Amino acid sequence: MPTYLIWDSISDDLAHQILLCAQKSDKKLYRLLLDMVSKGTGMRQSKLLEMPKTQRHLLCKKLLSHPRSETMSFYLLSHWLIETQSPMLCRWLDILGIAHDEKGVVEDVPDEPDLETLRKAVDRLFEEFPSEYVSIYLQGFYEMEGLRWKSLGSLISSDPRFKIGKYQPLAL
Repeated sequence: MPTYLIWDSISDDLAHQILLCAQKSDKKLYRLLLDMVSKGTGMRQSKLLEMPKTQRHLLCKKLLSHPRSETMSFYLLSHWLIETQSPMLCRWLDILGIAHDEKGVVEDVPDEPDLETLRKAVDRLFEEFPSEYVSIYLQGFYEMEGLRWKSLGSLISSDPRFKIGKYQPLAL
């Protein structure tokens, strides 16, 4: 379940907040996004920058909803999660006993925990944090290169709590 599908399903307000986070805390990432949007629309970056941010971010959201934007989509969502949702990231990793830094970034991901351990960890996260954020995080976590925990993928595709707007992850 690629992350580009998430952009089409999240609210315009959440997309705006995610993109504001990138604009404020990672100028280079935001410039790369604007470059991608500029090339995708044929609009000069200077014109994009003249647009009101909410309008610009609606355009960004639309382009991030396409398969060709998967890499940028993943980076933007990851950046937002690390910058604004680190308590949730740390909580997930603590429940699973995975070492991490203070923002919830993992150096070495261990082998997949058993299904029951994952199920309990998922339940705890949904109890303690907004479901939309949990869903975005765990779907992104699943998409991390080299991870792809099969049991987590099964939970994501079968649990209705992972639905974001109109997007329900498909069976794997």
